[in-house]
Amino acid sequence: MIIIGADHAGFKLKHEIIAKLKEKGIEYIDVTDYAQNDEDDYVDIVKNLTKEVLSKTGSFAIAICGTGIGISIACNKIKGIRAGACYNKEVAKKMKEDNDCNVICFGGRQENDINEVMERIDIFMKSSFKGERHARRLCKITDLEEKFGEDV
Repeated sequence: MIIIGADHAGFKLKHEIIAKLKEKGIEYIDVTDYAQNDEDDYVDIVKNLTKEVLSKTGSFAIAICGTGIGISIACNKIKGIRAGACYNKEVAKKMKEDNDCNVICFGGRQENDINEVMERIDIFMKSSFKGERHARRLCKITDLEEKFGEDV
């Protein structure tokens, strides 16, 4: 299951992604407004988005703000979430293979080619966590969350 959410700056890109997901017959849950609201802040989107990811086994999220940076920072404050801004195909692959990310972030004001965005999403979905030395690093991240983080 794909969870998707965006603030006002990511609203247009979110709807372009949703249209492509529908074309492909891919199920999704939109956790944000269905009408553009300039009062939406990416920080407010994160709580519902990450709760859905953490409660649905095998799910991941697409999170969108103006740059993809702010929403990824906010997502990473939540225990169990690993998010990153995805700015090319290689990053899409490495996000999953090396970091086992469960949130892929985009910048609504940065992206102008929906087909390129969808290619990155497809690469992310098809990639798998490689484990090995990367698992050691994720354990260290989990230790940081346990010591310093808080649940939603």
